[in-house]
Amino acid sequence: MSANADIYIKAVTKELKSSAESFAGRQAASIYFGGGTPSLLSPENIGRIIKTCRENYDISSRAEITMEMNPESVSEQKTAACLNAGINRISLGIQSLDDDILTFLGRIHDADKAVAAFKALRNAGCKNISCDLIYAIPGQDENRFLKCLDRLVKLDPESVSCYELTFEKGTKLYDDAKSGRIKTRDEEDAELFKLIEDHLSQAGYDHYEISNYAKKGFKSVHNLGYWHCHDYLGVGPSAATLCNGVRHKNIADTSAYADAILSGHSAVAEKETLSGTTKKFEQLMLGLRLKDGILFEPKDIDEPIQKAVDEKILIYNAGMLRATKQSWPVLDNLLLRL
Repeated sequence: MSANADIYIKAVTKELKSSAESFAGRQAASIYFGGGTPSLLSPENIGRIIKTCRENYDISSRAEITMEMNPESVSEQKTAACLNAGINRISLGIQSLDDDILTFLGRIHDADKAVAAFKALRNAGCKNISCDLIYAIPGQDENRFLKCLDRLVKLDPESVSCYELTFEKGTKLYDDAKSGRIKTRDEEDAELFKLIEDHLSQAGYDHYEISNYAKKGFKSVHNLGYWHCHDYLGVGPSAATLCNGVRHKNIADTSAYADAILSGHSAVAEKETLSGTTKKFEQLMLGLRLKDGILFEPKDIDEPIQKAVDEKILIYNAGMLRATKQSWPVLDNLLLRL
């Protein structure tokens, strides 16, 4: 183990221990190793973190314990060691099974490497694999995307995420789209959204959230917690925590984070106490992504929400508020009205 890795793990485990009191009396249903390339951690260090969680928190005996992996970092031997350390679900960042699209996205793996990585996860014994694909990419027509989707379905993952390409400010994609060097394809996206749903539904996947599909028994426990606005603890650089109506985010720099924690200081860089308005908006923003919707008090049905119900854009029944499938592709615009 390198000295830097040892310092980092000491900081993470110390933060876990010091945060335990805030979550006393609550049971955790999931643990998630994310935020970039967690698979670069050794299986031994992953085991140390899981052990620390179990020693200091009430972790469900059936907890979903996920690790993100990129295809280029997958090996059968290391995966088997991670499973032995306590990981029971892998989120594999495939993004596409089209080499030209992967080059456009700046990914360093190709389609064959992604398929080989998936098979290595299976051979290592992983029985719960989630894969993602990105659609609405300039130059990618419907048939080209559906060909990728069909190839992924043949691999038989337990869950599939299909995300629409976003152009984030400060990225080359954003600059290229704004300048017109690449053309966006907004008009075709709603139709492709429906085609994706049809293909995956026929393959036995439940479309339980706008971007997520799962076989029976394999919905993402961790993400469901976010969509239902449950409290969560994040540890490590840039990690966010929500606890009792207060959200905070850690320092982004790894060395500064470790120095702060190990010297007994706070690593929090930003803190926000959520207002009632913010809580309600986030409940709608996250909960309406779910097919089943969210529990919503009758007293909170204001005029804009009632209007959306009257227009059959939203459905309110037996205390549950949900969006219609037809309104999912335009949910962002709908939220601006609420």
